[in-house]
Amino acid sequence: MTRSVTVHIILSNHRWQIKARVSAKSDIKHYTNAKGDGKLFNVTFTDESGQIKATAFNEAVDRFYTALEDSKVYYISKLSVKGARKQYNNSGHEYELYFEGGTDIKPVAYSLLVSGTEPMN
Repeated sequence: MTRSVTVHIILSNHRWQIKARVSAKSDIKHYTNAKGDGKLFNVTFTDESGQIKATAFNEAVDRFYTALEDSKVYYISKLSVKGARKQYNNSGHEYELYFEGGTDIKPVAYSLLVSGTEPMN
């Protein structure tokens, strides 16, 4: 089951999947807080209906940073969904996604189903 990013994706047991293009990917950022040192990166997924921000922390950075390439299209599933923290999120979406250990990402070779997914020259 593939869902649009603007559909309310609060569904039980991570039984949803989006198909979207990576429209932006940040550099890896390092931070220190009360819990210790850490790292993160953000990615914006875009489909024909809009954008949604996703964030990876620590081990998820190691697993997914090189797996996601700018302008490529992916099937993405098994992320956690939370209300958007507007001070850190300018996607305009009311929710944001967080990569987890079980997150699954599969590249899509070619697709006309996501706006702007024509092959890049």
